[in-house]
Amino acid sequence: MMYLSQASLLFLNVCIFICGEAVQGICVHHSTDSLTGNNVEDNASLKDESQTVYKEVCQESRDAKTRAPREEKHFMCRNLQNSIVSYTRSTKKLLRDIMGEQQASLDYLSSQVNELMNRILLLTTEVFRKQLAPFPSRPVQSHGLDCTDIKDSIGSVTKTPSGLYVIFPEGSSYPFEVICDMDFRGGGWTVLQKRIGGTVDFQRPWCDYLDGFGDLLGDAFRGFGEDDNQDAMPFSTSDVVNDGCRPACLLNSQSVKSCSHLHSNTGWWFNRCGLANLNGVHHNRGKLHAAGVQWGTWTKNNSAVKIKSVSMKIRRTYNPYFK
Repeated sequence: MMYLSQASLLFLNVCIFICGEAVQGICVHHSTDSLTGNNVEDNASLKDESQTVYKEVCQESRDAKTRAPREEKHFMCRNLQNSIVSYTRSTKKLLRDIMGEQQASLDYLSSQVNELMNRILLLTTEVFRKQLAPFPSRPVQSHGLDCTDIKDSIGSVTKTPSGLYVIFPEGSSYPFEVICDMDFRGGGWTVLQKRIGGTVDFQRPWCDYLDGFGDLLGDAFRGFGEDDNQDAMPFSTSDVVNDGCRPACLLNSQSVKSCSHLHSNTGWWFNRCGLANLNGVHHNRGKLHAAGVQWGTWTKNNSAVKIKSVSMKIRRTYNPYFK
């Protein structure tokens, strides 16, 4: 019986060790009572009852200890998730604001750079022209101020034919050759531009349009001075943008930064990529381009008419000798 009591005491000590200090008093109290039995059966019965009670008490204690940290962890996880979501939203908004400010700054700097490049190109063109003509060319006898003056002067004696003439307009520092149309609507027209065969390339930079190019008897562009580019809608080319698309124009739901690029790098008085471009690329056989020679208001069956030939002419409406 002494051995059995010692075994029971050892079992109770193990239970006390597992369940902890909070249950130790209960386990010890019941273990002391259990040792007072008078026989083996009573001790065995008391031992079983004690083990059951100890197990229930220990299990409840363990469950309570486990439940408390678990709920605390869940609470901390929820708080952490809410904090992460809030931080993510605020970070995204901050990034969007920063990117918007940077894009606005880039657009402004881009417009300033384009304007500066245009001015540099104008200065470079002017210097280049002066280097090509350091000495005055030999004088050329002009036929008149313009084609109207020539028609009025020569036409008083005989019929003036259309063709190549030399004019010396007001404000010009030198005379130059032009084509005069003396037949269309009374004559006296100075031809500025002509497209008849598509043999001359109109995909040119600013300096070419400024000086003029082509064959006056075929396809040609007379050229314009810097003053001509300031009196009306500014002229634009692939390397000088004055088309009003800063930073971009919206055309048929498409963002366009350069009307010249949209029209195959040709030059024209573009106004936010309008409906006209008589300097467009000819639709020759074997050449397909997005836009050709066009005048948007000239249509047939609700479709733009394909222009094969065109000329631009001007005629004075006053007599320079009687201002």
